[in-house]
Amino acid sequence: MRRFLLLFFVAIGLSLVIALPAMASPFLVSKMRVETRNTREDIARTQSLQKAVRQGFLIVIRRLLPDQEWEHFQEQLPTLKTMHSLVDSQRIEAESFGGGIYNGTISVSFREENIATFMRARGYRYSGVATRPMLVFPIITTEGDGTIIFPLNRNPLFRSLRASFYREGLVALHAPAATQRNQANISPQAVQSQARALAAQAGFRDYVVMRYNAADHSLQYRISSHGFPSPTRRTVRGESLRSALAIAYSNMQTDWRTTLLFDPAQSHQTQVTLHLAEDDPLNQWRAAIDTIEAMHFVEQVRWISLAGGGGEIELAYRAAPEGLLRLFAWHGFEQIPAENASEASEVDAETNPAETTLVFAAPPLPR
Repeated sequence: MRRFLLLFFVAIGLSLVIALPAMASPFLVSKMRVETRNTREDIARTQSLQKAVRQGFLIVIRRLLPDQEWEHFQEQLPTLKTMHSLVDSQRIEAESFGGGIYNGTISVSFREENIATFMRARGYRYSGVATRPMLVFPIITTEGDGTIIFPLNRNPLFRSLRASFYREGLVALHAPAATQRNQANISPQAVQSQARALAAQAGFRDYVVMRYNAADHSLQYRISSHGFPSPTRRTVRGESLRSALAIAYSNMQTDWRTTLLFDPAQSHQTQVTLHLAEDDPLNQWRAAIDTIEAMHFVEQVRWISLAGGGGEIELAYRAAPEGLLRLFAWHGFEQIPAENASEASEVDAETNPAETTLVFAAPPLPR
């Protein structure tokens, strides 16, 4: 039985690697349905495109802002002209006109750097992470003996996760586009280790195992992630599969929306020591510096020293200090005990990075 399960997961894993969906972006709002009444089709189309820009803009901003910031933002909305200046592209997916009524399905993409400039100019804290892709392992708990199964071709949870809605937020849930017809009983104990192996094989650093129980419409999800603030395991209930999944997804968005926030009001400086591997330290150093300079709330990186086994830099950044630790963890920097720390303890999220020299092992170079 153990050998069969291993072969089953390997087959699923190959399907994941081959057929993963394209990564989406929180700055894209797909397939909005817009209706406009006008006797002229060209005018109705133009008005519908304007409605889509406004609707899409508010959706994108809501994805990025914490609750308190969002409430304040709604009190003074920008003009439609300003919203248009942030648009990257628009696309009419489908349209019809008749009886003075225009119905359109429209997608709008906003330019990330323009949104960032807009937020900073108005002093809003916002999530600067473009997206957090997570591979989902959808599992159904059956009635009766409670067997856990993984049949993608007949799994309603898998089918629900295929909607683009779940890939266009700060947390982008990607269900495997596999066509497996085999079914197998999977013990709960085996799921987590197999999920970890398959996520790595498919190129995902983060994954979530979801179990839906149709008997009481409960959905349990367990997130395995670098730096994700959500509880490792949570159970939600809804009136149906769709509502339970919507609640779980909303919780993930809320958790991620309130972390890694760019904050124009908070300016900090800290020193960082990077430990390098012995085989190619110079290229590893260059790759690490490039990664740090691209971090969304890092404003300046100043080199202090560089030797064979490591180097030191000084960072200027605008964010809550604990967010810096989460961001480094998310990018694969492994925090290690500082040499001058008492009892060689690691600096955790309760320690102010602005007052501490942080020590990390730089991420390994890709092979």
